[in-house]
Amino acid sequence: MNHGEVPSMVLPLVLMMIAAPVGALDVLYYHLWRFRLYEHESSRAETVTHLVRGVTFSSVAWLLTNYRLTGAWFWVVGGLLLLDFVNSAVDVALEPRSRAALGGVPRAEHVVHVIGSTFAGAFTAVFVLLGWQQRLEPTALVWTQDSLPQWLVWQGRMTTVGAALLTVVELVFFLRSVALGGARNAAASST
Repeated sequence: MNHGEVPSMVLPLVLMMIAAPVGALDVLYYHLWRFRLYEHESSRAETVTHLVRGVTFSSVAWLLTNYRLTGAWFWVVGGLLLLDFVNSAVDVALEPRSRAALGGVPRAEHVVHVIGSTFAGAFTAVFVLLGWQQRLEPTALVWTQDSLPQWLVWQGRMTTVGAALLTVVELVFFLRSVALGGARNAAASST
């Protein structure tokens, strides 16, 4: 590869695009609809891990869709992926206690988590392998949409927007529930 040539981030992006609907299913069906995790005080810490994942995922999707990441930017994305890994480990550690009153984590949701985690690990590994050469280059964000297939650029944009919107929806439900819970607690203590 020539120094000025843009390494292809097609494979990591494709892996992210496969993982995205799996994550969306987890958020929409299990977190928001079936268990309404945001309403349960015992699930607040777990919900925070979901919000962190939404921010890291949408940020990485946006950066990989639009830029060649060199120097410190390679490490920024690597740091976001490391944060996502640690955050996922915390999420798994919190789930048994968080979901105890709800009957635990269903087997099907475990399967969704395994699939999502497998793709997250795969796109992280591929990103590091394909981008490793860029880590010592001068720090820059180089616009690269012309070097990616147009369908992938649009899919990356839709994934970024979708992940960000799901994160905002979950955040709004969570903040509203916390505020209402605080109001209920204040009303109960004044009686």
